[in-house]
Formats: sequence, structure tokens, C-alpha cells
Amino acid sequence: MNQEILFDGWTCRPNFNLYVENLLPSLKLSDKWTGEPVVTASVNLIGLEEGEIALNHNAGEELRTALADAGYIESIAHRTIQSGFVTFQVHKWTDEALKKAAEVGRAICDEHEILPVPAWIRQQEGRT
Repeated sequence: MNQEILFDGWTCRPNFNLYVENLLPSLKLSDKWTGEPVVTASVNLIGLEEGEIALNHNAGEELRTALADAGYIESIAHRTIQSGFVTFQVHKWTDEALKKAAEVGRAICDEHEILPVPAWIRQQEGRT
């Protein structure tokens, strides 16, 4: 998994976080050199399951290609979620990306005393 993601002419760094509503991982890309936000890559949708990412449809096919090429998501969507008038492509995180997201997620849970720690984080840590 690359620490740099090439997207829309930018060299980006991934920034994982957690969505407050469901504690699933979120992903934003920032400029490698300035730290300026480039794109919010993930979308929090009702119906997302552990291990899935819904891609920001406004960023288009280029975002999917960039994340797949860098090793963050599986290249082919395994399903879609309809939200309003938009159909979102839902991909699986790669094992390596999910592990990195879990490291960040664990730190957030510890810092904010979030209990119970989500099952997907514990699974990545080898805990049940």
C-alpha cells in the first residue's frame, strides 16, 4: 500500500478518521506538500457494512482508479447503495488499508474513551 496517492494531478497523503454515527473508517486525501485538503474520498451512507467504503461520486472514476492503484480498495465495486438520486459504488477496503484505518480508529477510541471499541477494529487487532 502506497503512502502517496496520485489523484487529479496531485500527490496526496491519505488521512483516515472515523465517522461519528457508526464508527466506520473515513478517508480524505490531502496534498503531500502543503497538507491542504484535496478530496473527501469516502461517503458515510446508511447500509455500509464493516470493511466497505462508498466512494465520493463527484470525484469520478479517477478516484476509484487512484485508490485501487495505491492499494487502498479492491478495484471492482462489489455492490451499490442508492441514496436519493445517486447510486454510490461500494468497494471493499484492502486488508492493509483496513489495518491502517484500525490503528487510527483505535487511537481515536482511546483518546475519546469510546467503548465498546468497534468490532472491525478489534478484528484487525486480532481481538474478538
